[in-house]
Amino acid sequence: MKQRIVIALGGNAVQKQNEGGTYEEQAKNIEEAMRNLLPLAQDDNCELIITHGNGPQVGNILLQNAAAAQIVPPVPMFVCGAMSQGQIGYLLQQSLTNLLKQSGIQREVVTVITQVAVDKNDAAFQSPSKPVGPFYNSEDAKKSVAKRDTRSKKTRAGVTDELCHRQNQLPSKKSKPLRR
Repeated sequence: MKQRIVIALGGNAVQKQNEGGTYEEQAKNIEEAMRNLLPLAQDDNCELIITHGNGPQVGNILLQNAAAAQIVPPVPMFVCGAMSQGQIGYLLQQSLTNLLKQSGIQREVVTVITQVAVDKNDAAFQSPSKPVGPFYNSEDAKKSVAKRDTRSKKTRAGVTDELCHRQNQLPSKKSKPLRR
């Protein structure tokens, strides 16, 4: 019987704090992580499951939404989450598949997009504990809040947009995430 091993990569492992979040930066960071996990992926007795965070990536997608809002309609935050899962999953899958092939192993690697059921009345929506978006110094955070409909929250790494766009907190009546 195979041993199932679950590895969790934080969103900041994919996009490091002082990086802009370019494709090249994220692909390099993911390849570095996959090189470290390659021995587990090569082991026939191991079933490797990799999960990941996506806070910085969702924040970037929300910033893209805001920047292009006059050209294309923004999508709700839950769709941004799915978009980031697909993006990160694709990069993980490509990197691990390529590294396995380079080591002479032909193994199927798959990406799974997930949904989470939430209670829209959960008190946690009133005071979110997991900020989404880029990190700012105090001065830039004030400018961001003034420029867009955002709130900011102080974190260990600096100040970050808490929810980026309040309009993206809850979906419109036309499109809803899975809810209990």
